[in-house]
Amino acid sequence: MEETNAEKIESEEGRELWPGFVAGVVRPLAIKSALLGVAALKGLAKWLFKYPIKFFRPAAVNPWLVMRTIAEQEGRKLNMTFVKETIQTEGFGLLGKNVLPLLFANAAVGAVLFNTFSTTYERLAGPDESEYRPQHPFIAGFAAGVSQSFLATPLENIQRYVDMNELSSQRRQTSLVKHALENLKAQFPTDANPVAWTRAVLLRGLPHIIVKESIGFSLFFGVYENVRRGLRGAVDTWMATTIPDSNIAAPSKPGLTPATDANGWLRGLPKGFWNGCATVVAGCAGGAGYNLVTYPLTQMASVTASDHPGAGEIIGIVRKYGVRPFYTGVGAQLVRAAPPSAIALLVYEIATHGEA
Repeated sequence: MEETNAEKIESEEGRELWPGFVAGVVRPLAIKSALLGVAALKGLAKWLFKYPIKFFRPAAVNPWLVMRTIAEQEGRKLNMTFVKETIQTEGFGLLGKNVLPLLFANAAVGAVLFNTFSTTYERLAGPDESEYRPQHPFIAGFAAGVSQSFLATPLENIQRYVDMNELSSQRRQTSLVKHALENLKAQFPTDANPVAWTRAVLLRGLPHIIVKESIGFSLFFGVYENVRRGLRGAVDTWMATTIPDSNIAAPSKPGLTPATDANGWLRGLPKGFWNGCATVVAGCAGGAGYNLVTYPLTQMASVTASDHPGAGEIIGIVRKYGVRPFYTGVGAQLVRAAPPSAIALLVYEIATHGEA
């Protein structure tokens, strides 16, 4: 039986939304997994955790906040052993009430980010990318950063009204969502003007976040897409290069084809492998581009001791100390941001195109 037009359209929309949602779910999970993997190297981990730094977006809030606070109260470190022991003692309900809501919230932010980018990029470059221009991913990334800011900003602001110590102490009686709503109601009257309340509470600092996220994600996607294209072009050229017959080596084992040069075994690896490597490297480069712009903007609050510092205050610090205070710890941030950036984009490419 043939599909109707409506069914085809609905199927195509589902395929377009799915990659962004998958990437949004993978990213916050990748952040924690990458962190645990890096922490296995003790010397490097010491340097990585030297500075209090924020994770790469769109993990708008750390989904492990409650678990981390519980670990601190018990004088322990947050690691997989602690998580496993805590779940065995208190059950999986602890994760359902205090971790999963933040994972889903971050996934929603990620889905908006990736789907806005892919939709805008397709409009600019065309469905088959026949009209591609180097500036297109920068423009699409800018639009994606603006759109996801409207979800990320309320998440960050709600976090301000969550008392993690109180929540972790009462975790058996309440949940993260319930605790946050109760605190919001207690601090702001319910009879207030809804529009004014939303602007003052949920969208506080939105202009600052829009500027930061739009520029950051413009660089993130722009650098990523252009580096990926450049590397994949280099792979195509390298694998298609003809090596003179005098350089052909005899096969080292029966059944093996002759190597075309000293590194012939590298050319024997599937092209998909090299394209995957290109995607990973490009993802790391994109994450670095994002953080080089957004990190100093994030640091402004701690450097100036103000949530929303004015331009005069920032200029005064730059004149006196230069930009160095705003980049303290940026090296560790770049290293920590690289794995989740690469993983999320690799998953996104596979979910979108069926290959890296």
